[in-house]
Amino acid sequence: MASLTKIWDEAEMYRTLEPLLLPGESLEAAVYCSYQDTGFFASRYPTAGFLGLTDGGRLIGVKVGLLGESEISADLSTVTKLRLRQNIFQKLGNQTEVWLEYFSGQGNGKLRFTLLPKIYGGKLPHQAENVQRILAELNLLSGGMK
Repeated sequence: MASLTKIWDEAEMYRTLEPLLLPGESLEAAVYCSYQDTGFFASRYPTAGFLGLTDGGRLIGVKVGLLGESEISADLSTVTKLRLRQNIFQKLGNQTEVWLEYFSGQGNGKLRFTLLPKIYGGKLPHQAENVQRILAELNLLSGGMK
């Protein structure tokens, strides 16, 4: 329960994502985001976590839940489907929902998350800037997929 009420800071976010980096890789942008499970038996409740964009063209992330953490890694060069949707409710802070399907070593992977430019109660001063950097990379990718 402590993970749900904890106030996150930027240093902890980077510490959490750094073990997922490949040798010689570095983070270009890291954000706090909300993950939504995919699939028929998926939970309808979002999970908090972190998402990072690496200079090697990968999205890495960590979902933080009641039962622990789970790691995510998606190579952007293997993305087969990508959908970006801007939330129409301005009171929610201009959120962007991302649906991503990619090929991984275990088969096809699906990832759904929401990027939030403003996090209330957190110490994440570069959140809005890093959300824009990740969205710019995803927009470039979606433009090349058409």
